[in-house]
Amino acid sequence: MPAGLHRSLAALAAETRTSVFMVLQAALAGLLTRLGAGEDVPIGSTIAGRTDAAVENLVGFFVNTLVLRTDTGGDPAFRELLSRVRERDLAAYAHQDVPFERLVEAVNPDRATSHHPLFQVMLTFDTTQQDALGELGRLPGITTSLLPVHTGLSRFDLVFAFDERRDAAGGQAGLDLAVEFSTELFDAGTVRALTERLLLLLTQVAADPGVRLGDLDVLLPGEHHDLLVAANRPGTAPASPEPASPEPASPAPGTATLPELFERQAARHPDRTALTFEGTSLSYAELNARANRLARLLTTRGIGPDALVALALPRSAELVVALLAVVKSGAAYVPLDPGYPADRLAHALSDSAPAALLTDRATAGRLPAHEVPRIVLDAPAPADGGTTGGDPADAHPATDLAQGERVRPLDPRDTAYVIYTSGSTGRPKGVAVPHGNVVRLFSATAPWFGFDEHDVWTLFHSYAFDFSVWELWGPLLHGGRLVVVPHDVTRDPAAFLALLARERVTVLNQTPSAFHQLAAADRENPTELALRTVVFGGEALDLSRLADWYERHAEDAPALVNMYGITETTVHVSHFALDRATAAASSASTIGVNIPDLRVYVLDDRLRPTAPGVTGEMYVAGAGLARGYLGRPALTADRFPADPYAALFGERGTRMYRTGDLARRRTDGGLDYLGRADQQVKIRGFRIEPGEIEAVLAAHPAVDDVAVVAREDVQGDPRLVAYVVTGSGATARALHDHAAGHLPDHMLPSAFVTLDVLPLTPNGKLDTKALPAPAHAGQVTGRAPRGPREEILCALFAEVLGVPRLTVDDSFFDLGGHSLLATRLAGRIRGTLGVELSVRRLFETPTVAGLSAALDGAERSGTGPTAGERPERLPLSYAQQRLWFLHQLEGPSPTYNITGALRLTGDLDPGALRAAFQDVVTRHESLRTVFSEDGHGARQTVLDAAGVHFELPVADVSEDRLDARLEEAARHCFDLTTDIPVRAELFRLGAREHVLLLMVHHIAGDGWSLGPLIRDLAAAYTARAARRAPDWAPLPVQYADFALWQRAALGDAADATSPAGRQLAHWKEALAGLPDRLELPADRPLPAVASHRGGRVPLTVPAALHSGVAELARESRTSVFIGAPGGTGGPADPDGRGRGRTARHPGGGPRRRRRRPGRRLLRQHPGPAHRHRRQTPPSAHSSTGSATPT
Repeated sequence: MPAGLHRSLAALAAETRTSVFMVLQAALAGLLTRLGAGEDVPIGSTIAGRTDAAVENLVGFFVNTLVLRTDTGGDPAFRELLSRVRERDLAAYAHQDVPFERLVEAVNPDRATSHHPLFQVMLTFDTTQQDALGELGRLPGITTSLLPVHTGLSRFDLVFAFDERRDAAGGQAGLDLAVEFSTELFDAGTVRALTERLLLLLTQVAADPGVRLGDLDVLLPGEHHDLLVAANRPGTAPASPEPASPEPASPAPGTATLPELFERQAARHPDRTALTFEGTSLSYAELNARANRLARLLTTRGIGPDALVALALPRSAELVVALLAVVKSGAAYVPLDPGYPADRLAHALSDSAPAALLTDRATAGRLPAHEVPRIVLDAPAPADGGTTGGDPADAHPATDLAQGERVRPLDPRDTAYVIYTSGSTGRPKGVAVPHGNVVRLFSATAPWFGFDEHDVWTLFHSYAFDFSVWELWGPLLHGGRLVVVPHDVTRDPAAFLALLARERVTVLNQTPSAFHQLAAADRENPTELALRTVVFGGEALDLSRLADWYERHAEDAPALVNMYGITETTVHVSHFALDRATAAASSASTIGVNIPDLRVYVLDDRLRPTAPGVTGEMYVAGAGLARGYLGRPALTADRFPADPYAALFGERGTRMYRTGDLARRRTDGGLDYLGRADQQVKIRGFRIEPGEIEAVLAAHPAVDDVAVVAREDVQGDPRLVAYVVTGSGATARALHDHAAGHLPDHMLPSAFVTLDVLPLTPNGKLDTKALPAPAHAGQVTGRAPRGPREEILCALFAEVLGVPRLTVDDSFFDLGGHSLLATRLAGRIRGTLGVELSVRRLFETPTVAGLSAALDGAERSGTGPTAGERPERLPLSYAQQRLWFLHQLEGPSPTYNITGALRLTGDLDPGALRAAFQDVVTRHESLRTVFSEDGHGARQTVLDAAGVHFELPVADVSEDRLDARLEEAARHCFDLTTDIPVRAELFRLGAREHVLLLMVHHIAGDGWSLGPLIRDLAAAYTARAARRAPDWAPLPVQYADFALWQRAALGDAADATSPAGRQLAHWKEALAGLPDRLELPADRPLPAVASHRGGRVPLTVPAALHSGVAELARESRTSVFIGAPGGTGGPADPDGRGRGRTARHPGGGPRRRRRRPGRRLLRQHPGPAHRHRRQTPPSAHSSTGSATPT
């Protein structure tokens, strides 16, 4: 982040009376919201536990972790968001002493081995790096520079680690950002783009803090075009396979009708079998003749284009004849599955008002009462025997109909069929699709499939399901053979497998649910198949479940293809060719790229393209859109809005279809399907509106309230569950029977759960998470101090701020204060005046005059840690206890190493350096402490300094091998029961060129610790190089003294009146209802168990942006830290995910501090199963530290 932006952010922080940290926090939360993480954003961060001057210079693990929750709801202006962040952060700082692991216990979130509890994103802000470099500058004859070292580990999904740079005058010189990320979830390119989006957002809010989150642009230059245009032109389609026999080119889309193309095939292959059903076959000539006769019967009744004809026939050859006859007449067919309940059939007949109903005798008697003219295809002979009975169309000519024989000429724009789909109002709606749509579906996909007359297809699905359009017309428009599958065979996977083998089927179309059953039958009885292509559609495909199939079948015999589609866009929208490797590597339900003559937009709730990897709603535009909903103009207008991007493709006034499906655009341009945006679900390929089922169940007299949801308690097996509130105790069987009378089988709930009342959220909405699983499953201007206390306060202000003097009216934040310094100042006031002062109070009254008045009512503070008599058994601090638990759980691991590398140029004395390390280990007990377990629990043992010999191995290495050697060495695993928790290695590149690698286990230190460690190491080396011992004052306390004091100072958390109890009560309230997991724009889904493999992406934030953030923080009375998470929040994304984010912030222990002026050092604190930011000194990119927010 360049210096100019750095200065702008600092100015914003000053103006808003915040801090640069707060500005960064607000920005990060705002960005995450805009990228689909919802409006309740938890972010973790660390805060120093060095609340007393006695521990200022200790090496030890003091930091604590805070969960900073950000509410980005309501599309706030960034300035307003800063105010929200400021309030939340100040409350967190006032309750910072509760150890993080106690907080997790109290809040008790749902645990998972896949992610960290309470938050998954951490933000750190370090102002200490230059201080540490300054200490290193004291090494005699040596110049130093920092080297990046990464262990390849990451404890969180994302860690945003900012390092602040200052110029010689102390001004903002820019920010460095390194993002550590889980490589199981993210690719480096995705994370790098994420950092660039954050920089873009910070630049915008620095320029205009009043901008609303929803108005911020989060797309990078060129992405708008890439997402809308380039993504919809995915490149050259695969070459079409060579046909087995010469065929004329397919007609141009929109220039032919379905009967015209079928008749071409009938003329070309009159004797080829067109249709097979239960041993009966029809040639193309026979099928065409029978369809022509029936079509003429319809035309004699005035039926033609613009008319509808209902079909209610069982699976049979007659079904195909009737369907062909209807489209030949020019009318559109309305398929009615006889297996559907009478209520649904009655609605379709009433709503569509067809001119005729084609049926047979067996079906006619099962249909609901209606007034539609009926044509019974197998009508009996008249009673007088004067004419033959049977098909009433037999008397008509069998030749193709000329256009003049129809009521009017048939046009490709005329409706070919109307299929009813589930409706949100509780009643199905009819979708009208024209001929041209079906024709162009096959023309546009021809290069992918190369269908021809040698292909054998099956009609497996109900002809009232739009997948049947592809199954029926695929063979009939290409001269192939259609096998009509008997109903009972469709319900018997083994029988269907035998049919596929017997009929030598080459093209199979299946919903994933049906295919998984077929694959199981194939596994039990391996069968030689002729399949060349299997097309999946109708519901989401879990690619991982294809591994079993690929174990037994070649990946190209058959080729597997996943296609997404919807009725309103004519069956298919996208295409994704699968192979063994692709299926194994792909995540979610990958649906590939759009069909060439269609466009797919992934848009947010303002119809703007979402960034790659971010969830949005799919909209489809182009040639395949249906005419609309039959008789529903208002609904058609709502679901088929104008295409705002039509001009990009040379179109005007065209429409798009709002699918209601969620998706994300992959970085490779493909699409991942993520489910429904509304409550509509897909079960076994059928699109179902739970509201329709609820309406049926609510009509039962015993049902007082009802909710129907789709549950997937068993992976890959989604089921409908009805939750009912009944007043008279209706049984599940009674409710099932009632529903069965009105709903088809695929809409019947698999379980009924009776509740006393449906659970609701605080907003009054159904709380689906609470539904139980079914049983089965500056300048000095102002006043001078007016008394001793104000004199002391002025001196403390000046000391902490590093200014020569100030007045009682000067604002702490106007003079460069931030949240880190505020914490320091509160500690100094507490230690000097003996009164409790919260950081919040300092933010609210940042002048000496205001604080002096506020202190009148402040309570007296307790004493800080002191060196005294110790018990024989030394307990661990709360922070150490957490890491000891993880060490026992995971075993020795480099995950919690603080690692840094330092290039040393000059005449280095390795012997003096080793002696200096020995001096430092002797001075700091924490660096010679080992840990063990006894009957009372964990304990620490401080080894006698005389018995500890520090080793400094020296190895020669070439420059080209340096990085690899550093990364290898950085993975050192400490055994905390026997090893001292500090290690160093020296790599010699030449006589005057060395690299020092330093590792400290987190149980013995934090980022802040590196400051005193480096300072003491520099002093000791200077002395040893001069052949003398270091001359330093003894430390007033050691870390073991702090551990004893901490446990006594906090008290028992079970005691509500103790400091720990009071703070714990605050956190339980503050984190109530926290999201279980933050949804991030990841490249891959969560693993079942996190491996903590990680990567890192660096970014330099320009100084101008850094200054802008600081200015925003000052203006909003927050901090630079608070501003960063807010850049990640914004309006809710289209799927309506919740508000508020939590960030983790490593926080301190009990608040006691007497600080020295100007000291800015890193702090960090790990929680159970959490990852840590790279420590700053001795490397700007060390592996695990975290910074305290500023």
